[in-house]
Amino acid sequence: MPDAAARSYSLTLANSQSWQLVPAASAENLVRDFAAVMRLAPSDPSDRCKVIFTCQVPQQDGDSLWRASDDVAEVCEAVPRPGWRKEDFGRFWILSHPDVHDVVCYIDRRISGNTIMPDMGKALIPVFIRAQQAGGIVAHAALIAVEGNGVLLVGPSGMGKSTCARRLGAPWRALCDDEVLVVPVAEGPYHGHPLPTWSELFAPEIRRTWDVEEHVPLRAVCFLERSTENKLEPIGPGQAAILINKSLQTMSTPYGYASRKEEHQAGRRAVFANACRLVESVPSFMLRAGLTTRFWEMIEEVL
Repeated sequence: MPDAAARSYSLTLANSQSWQLVPAASAENLVRDFAAVMRLAPSDPSDRCKVIFTCQVPQQDGDSLWRASDDVAEVCEAVPRPGWRKEDFGRFWILSHPDVHDVVCYIDRRISGNTIMPDMGKALIPVFIRAQQAGGIVAHAALIAVEGNGVLLVGPSGMGKSTCARRLGAPWRALCDDEVLVVPVAEGPYHGHPLPTWSELFAPEIRRTWDVEEHVPLRAVCFLERSTENKLEPIGPGQAAILINKSLQTMSTPYGYASRKEEHQAGRRAVFANACRLVESVPSFMLRAGLTTRFWEMIEEVL
């Protein structure tokens, strides 16, 4: 049997949820590059949940079920062969099984080199679902940090998240500029993990990476609003809940994380409830700032 450990990578979140990314032989190079984008380290075999990658097409097994491919069985003998249910995201499928927590990701090898890595990002959907079940969300936000304190800059595409992230002055750091995985931590604040800006990876010459396992406690949620004035105003959790859920609906990550209508709607309700709990716990602000202002200095005053 092939040595799966040499090709596996680990992903652990602030709430101790842990995953192992395991490629079958047909997907080894793709998963190596995928792990490199997220700076994930190789891992030894473990009992953590697995995301198993394959480029071999699963075979249909009845009207609505599918059968895991041969190379999946080669790297994970304990995985059942029949009885998998498919979530179809176009050129990327996610297969789940009622008897195991592991998932199988099928990647269409016909995807061109310029678009395959953004499609690979959908493999994190099982991670997002598990985080959602524990009270987390994927926020449409930039994640910035200073002295171990994290701040979300929330806003839809085009509102200036990336511009703000690029303009930060030292000692502030921008961990990411588009999506953040937010998870509650037992007996502590919510923590934010940076996620890759997958759209940047359409260009093959871009070699940017993100440390997805890095996390910081969230001390503030700031909602961006273009303005000629420079102002940071506190807002209540009710207004913040409306704003954060509005921003979630403009994300590239599937909102609700499911293709079936009933499960998608249930997922949306869960995400909404989790987002409301987040802004009830973390102070929220409306950040009105021009393109040249040192906005981070206003944030420092409330941390």
